Amino acid sequence: MLKKSEVLQKAIPVNIVTGFLNSGKTTFLNSIFSQNKTKKICCIQLESGNVPLCINTNNQHLAILTFTKKQLDTDIKFVINGIYQYLADHHLDEIWIEWNGMTDFSVLESLFLTHILEHTVCLSDFCSVKKIIHIINANMLESLLKNTGTILMEQMYHSQFIIVNHCTTKTQEKELRKRIQSYSPRSKIIFTDKTSNSSFKLIDTKKQLLFLPFLCGIGAVGILYVLASTFFPLWNISTSTVISIFLGILLQAIPFLFIGVLLSSFIQVFLSEKVIQRWFPKNALLGMLFALVCGFCLPVCDCATIPMFKSLIKKGVPTSSAVVFMVATPVINPVVILSTYYAFNGNWKIVLARILLGTICAIGIGLIFTLKPMQVSFSIKSYEYNCECGCLFLRQKPGWKGKISLFWQHAQNEFFNVGKFLLIGIFISTVFQVISSKIAWTDANLHIIPSILLLMGMAFLLSLCSSSDAIVARSFANQFPFISILGFLVFGPMIDIKNLTMLSGNFSKKFIAKLTITVFFVCFLVMCICSFIGLERYIV
Repeated sequence: MLKKSEVLQKAIPVNIVTGFLNSGKTTFLNSIFSQNKTKKICCIQLESGNVPLCINTNNQHLAILTFTKKQLDTDIKFVINGIYQYLADHHLDEIWIEWNGMTDFSVLESLFLTHILEHTVCLSDFCSVKKIIHIINANMLESLLKNTGTILMEQMYHSQFIIVNHCTTKTQEKELRKRIQSYSPRSKIIFTDKTSNSSFKLIDTKKQLLFLPFLCGIGAVGILYVLASTFFPLWNISTSTVISIFLGILLQAIPFLFIGVLLSSFIQVFLSEKVIQRWFPKNALLGMLFALVCGFCLPVCDCATIPMFKSLIKKGVPTSSAVVFMVATPVINPVVILSTYYAFNGNWKIVLARILLGTICAIGIGLIFTLKPMQVSFSIKSYEYNCECGCLFLRQKPGWKGKISLFWQHAQNEFFNVGKFLLIGIFISTVFQVISSKIAWTDANLHIIPSILLLMGMAFLLSLCSSSDAIVARSFANQFPFISILGFLVFGPMIDIKNLTMLSGNFSKKFIAKLTITVFFVCFLVMCICSFIGLERYIV
């Protein structure tokens, strides 16, 4: 009998092959087993395909265990015990599982984690899943997507490798790659005109490249540092200054990003669509006012509102209300109010002007999205196929313990998904901050319109955190008209390079372009009107 202490030293590697009938799973397995000469392999079949699984006469190291779908669905402990008994009696080098295409993938989790009858162990104590391979017949993909609900998307999402066979043209390959990547962005996709062992060789070859992205990232950072150390001194720029500014912005942004991710994950996991939609009024104007109230109460900056905006859209909140929440929160929240108050030496008029103009701009932007609505890059339906955190497919986890586990998983995936775009945005803004510090702005004797455009452009490029941008704005107070300073304080937190890079990870270019143009147009128009009516003389 197997002992837990013995098998934990060397867990049996498990490879899982998924796919629907006629996808080529059994043919794929036959091609692998026919090449095996030395490994002791057990193949666990959980369905019988149209092609029989053959034991090659030259291969005496292959055994087959077969269980029906009915047994898997109604008596999973019988299946688990059967596998356990075989493992106890035989020494194996490898296990292959031919997974039933119509069985929910959550059953696989139960297969490995359910305790074995009277024992306190489970299959995961003896086995370690190494590869999950999904096989698709290119000619059947579209019909399966229409007829299988989320089962196919679930299997693709969890697969490390997706083999698409019977793909005959480059055009078909391009279209299928784009379609599959929208469902499973992290999977390696392999195209072949037939299901053969060559596909498995490609998989084994790719195993050597798993650390390639990490190594490329380290190499890119090294090259950037060498280039910066070489060329920055020529422009009288200190490399250490660039690094200090980068780390300073990063340390400011990370806590707020973390708060935003936690709030986003809470919304996604614990709040249902019905609850969110019940909270947000159906009336467009009331919905935007409610979004303003929420933004006023949450102490987060623009780094946090992007993931929250994404979650609100997923939960069916009207685009106009979600947009108002996203653009207003970084301008009118408590932290920003306090930082503005201290930066301008306790001048409440400036604080109130920022809140008032931020509110007016946010409502104006929301009204434009109400009058001319557009579909964002994903709707609730498409989200079911593009869920990056996997919460759609793990929603079967019962009770509060399962919900909390899913909450942390969602937060982790969201943090790293948004964080990579945050780093790119911070780097770009750091470069512009260093360059702008070398420009003699005191010589800029500009008219009000050019000065508004200039400071709005600087706010966009510098990408300062909204909790600290008031200090920078204060340094411009003696060099530019004050209305342009307000343009800097209102426009910057609503949209900047950092925000664009974070949005680009989840939304279409068309939506991002409309949002950027709308925010710029509304903010510029409001600042021009304020200048025309002479608002500045009531503030300063």
